[in-house]
Amino acid sequence: MQIPNYLTHYYEKNDGAFRSMTDEGEEKAREIFTSLKQGGQSIKSKFQDFYVDLRYEVEDWLSTAFRKKGGVPKRNNPIYTVLGKCDCFQNWYIECAEETIPLASLKNKQVSFTYPDSMVSYQLGLQKYLQHTNYEQKEYYGKLYLLEEL
Repeated sequence: MQIPNYLTHYYEKNDGAFRSMTDEGEEKAREIFTSLKQGGQSIKSKFQDFYVDLRYEVEDWLSTAFRKKGGVPKRNNPIYTVLGKCDCFQNWYIECAEETIPLASLKNKQVSFTYPDSMVSYQLGLQKYLQHTNYEQKEYYGKLYLLEEL
C-alpha cells in the first residue's frame, strides 16, 4: 500500500480553516457543541453528550504522547487532518471546505498520527466509552506515531 503524500484538513467553510472548538476554552467549546447539537445539521448533532469531555481527554492524551516522543507542538490544541483524502468527512459539515498540506512541507516533530481517527483510536486502545465491546484489539489502537514512523 502506498502512503499518501499529503494531509487533508476538512472544515466548515463559514468557520474558516485550521480552527478548533477547543481553542477558546472549555466553556466556549461546550457552547459550540450545544449549538451544533441543537442545529441538527452537523454530524456532531448526533454525537453523545460526553463528546466535549472526551475530546479534551483525547487532546490531553495526544499532547502528552506527542511530547513524550519528542514532538514540539506549536499549538495547545491539535488541528485535525487525515492522511490523504477521506470522502466521508465531507458529510460531517453543512458546507465542507478542505485544505491540503504536502507531507514534504512538515517536519517530523511537528505532526503526529493515529490509526484510526484519534477519537476512535483512543477509545479502542483504552476500551473506554465504547458501547460495542466486540472490536478485535489491534496493536496500533491507542498509539500515536510521528511522521518518520509512517
